[in-house]
Amino acid sequence: MDHQVGLETKNRFAIKLTRGDKRQPRSPKSAPLAMIEIEFTSQLVQQVDCPAIQSVDGASLREAFESVFTNYPKLRDHVFDADGGVLPHLAIFVNGEMPDSPDAFQAPLRDGSEVFVMQAVSGG
Repeated sequence: MDHQVGLETKNRFAIKLTRGDKRQPRSPKSAPLAMIEIEFTSQLVQQVDCPAIQSVDGASLREAFESVFTNYPKLRDHVFDADGGVLPHLAIFVNGEMPDSPDAFQAPLRDGSEVFVMQAVSGG
């Protein structure tokens, strides 16, 4: 994925994921699963020893992350805080845009959606 995006704190929002969340059984009216590509920055990949790009199934952003956490449970603590909110030094982009509401995490994703998890880097 080619990403040239800026980190704007005014667009930050809290996303709640509860530890131990499990996928809920789907009713016939549930959104279909989509193949979603999630890319993590090299810093996260090094800390958790996971692939930088992961293709997972999920009807929503929440389900996509839960699929990743099934295979790499340590990654959860590097992305979300104890209350399930996105860590303050991270930004998540979906198809090149930063979601601007907590509801975006539950919204259906289309097949082929691209998610990028970016860490803020500071120094001087």
